[in-house]
Amino acid sequence: MNSDVYIFGKLGSYYSQCPDDFTSEIFMKMGKWETSADTYISVHRKGELMYYGYVRKLKADRYIGFCSVLNGMMVTDFNVLFEIFDSMLDHLAVGGEILKYSDSGEIVTNTQSLVFGKPVLNQVRALLKDGLSGLFDNLKGLPPESYGISVSESKQFDLHVDNISQIVSASWNYCYTFIAKDSGTPAPDSYQGVLCRLHKEKKELEANNSDLSGQVLKLKKEKKQQGMVMLLGTAAVICFFILLGVKQSLNEVQSDLNRSRFALEDTQIALTDTKANLDKTKKQSEEMQSSFFEKMSEKDRQIISLQQQNEQLTSDLEILKKENNCLSNNLQYAKRELQRAESDIKNLRNEISRDTWKQSYSQSTTYTSGSISKATVIINAPLRTECRHTAPTNMNIPKGASIDVFHNEYRNGYYKIRYGKTIGYMAKVFISFQ
Repeated sequence: MNSDVYIFGKLGSYYSQCPDDFTSEIFMKMGKWETSADTYISVHRKGELMYYGYVRKLKADRYIGFCSVLNGMMVTDFNVLFEIFDSMLDHLAVGGEILKYSDSGEIVTNTQSLVFGKPVLNQVRALLKDGLSGLFDNLKGLPPESYGISVSESKQFDLHVDNISQIVSASWNYCYTFIAKDSGTPAPDSYQGVLCRLHKEKKELEANNSDLSGQVLKLKKEKKQQGMVMLLGTAAVICFFILLGVKQSLNEVQSDLNRSRFALEDTQIALTDTKANLDKTKKQSEEMQSSFFEKMSEKDRQIISLQQQNEQLTSDLEILKKENNCLSNNLQYAKRELQRAESDIKNLRNEISRDTWKQSYSQSTTYTSGSISKATVIINAPLRTECRHTAPTNMNIPKGASIDVFHNEYRNGYYKIRYGKTIGYMAKVFISFQ
C-alpha cells in the first residue's frame, strides 16, 4: 500500500510536525475544528491523495494528531481507523516522553515541541505505518473527483449517530470531512482507569472530611448557645423574685397604714403563697437543670464519636496517599527498567552482524511453556520475516485469529509469533493478551 505517515500538533505555544514539509497548512486546518468531541478524524482530498488525520484535543488549545496519506485509495471503515490511531495515542502516553497521564488519568503534554522527541516519533511512525498496512480489507479504489462541489465546502459527522455509508461518500466528494467520536470512559483495570479511580476516591474523602468538620463546629456552637440560655434563665428567675418581694413589701406597708387589723392575715396568706411558688419554681429549676445536663452529655458523646470518625477517615486518607505514592514510584521504576532494557537490547543488536542474525533465525529453537502464551489479533495485521517494519511480509493474519507469542523474542516493538505452522514477527500494538 502506497502511503506516508505524519505526526503533528500544538504541544506548547507553537505548532510543530514530524516530518516537517509543505503539508503543515493542511494539518493546522485539521486541528482547528470547533467541536465538543475530544477526538475526531479529519479527511482531506487533494487530487488522487487522501489525507486521513486523527486529532486528540488536550487542555486549553493544545492537541496532537496523526495522519496517513493514501495515493489512489480510500478507507471504508472508520471504526478500524479510530482503533489504530487510539492505540498509537495510548502508546505515546504510556511512554511518557511526548505525552503522559496526569494524576487524574487525563492525557497531557510532556514536551513543548515534537522536535525534541524525534527518536520515539520515528518508532511510532513505523508502528503506525505497519498498522495501517493491515487496512487492506477496508480499502477500495478512489473514485474521480466531484467538480459539482466547491473546494471550500466541508461536511461534519458523528461516528455514533450518522450512517457510515454517508460518511464514506462525503470523504471523497468534499475537500474536508470531519468525523467526531467521544473518547469514552477508560477501562477500570487500565493504566488510565486506575488513575481516574484513585483521583475520584481522593476527592470523595476530602469532601467527607469537610462535612464532618462542619458538623463538629455546629455542635460546639449549639453547646455554647445552650449554656448562655441557661445563664439568662437563672438571672430572669432571680429578678422575678426580687420584683415580687418589693411588690409584697409595698402592699404590706400600705395595708399597715390603711387596715392594721387585717395586715397579719394578709401577710400570712402572702407568705403561704410565696412558699408554694418557691417550691414549685425550685422543682422546675431542678428539672430544667437535669434535662440540660442530659442533653449536654449526649452532645459531648456525639462530638467525641464524630472526632473519632474524623481521625479514622484522616488515617485512611493518609494510607491511600501512601499507596498512591508507592504506585507512582513503582510505575516510574518500571519505566526506568524498561528504558534500560531497551537500551541494552539496542546495544546488543548493533554488535551482532546481519549474517549472524539470519543464521541464528534459520536454526530451530526450543521454548518452554512459560515463554509462550496464547493471544489474539485485534485487526488484520501483516506477519513479517524480521522485527522491523520494512521487512518482507509472509502473509496477512485476519482479525480475531489465535496465535502463540514467544515472550523472550521481543525486539523493537515486535513479538515473534507462530500462526499455524508459520513463524514470523508482528507489532505489539496488534496483539491482545486478554
